[in-house]
Amino acid sequence: MKNLLLILPLLFASSSDAAIRIDIIDYDADTKISVYCIGGYAFTSVRSKDNGDTSLTQIMRKHGPGGAMPMSCNEYMKTKPFKL
Repeated sequence: MKNLLLILPLLFASSSDAAIRIDIIDYDADTKISVYCIGGYAFTSVRSKDNGDTSLTQIMRKHGPGGAMPMSCNEYMKTKPFKL
């Protein structure tokens, strides 16, 4: 019974992660740069020209002297460049 009580929270935690929405909010075909909104925060992905590999990096904004904080999707949409 103890083991069952320890496993139940893990089952619910994993099912709530699956409900996170992922949207493409920006894309540039020339540079192959995509910007995604994942869980309310902006991420960028660059596709390699050689083999098609991609990497996902969280977009950060300046916060205070020398600090950085994750950029939300709303912040990105307000400050996004006209062309990536």
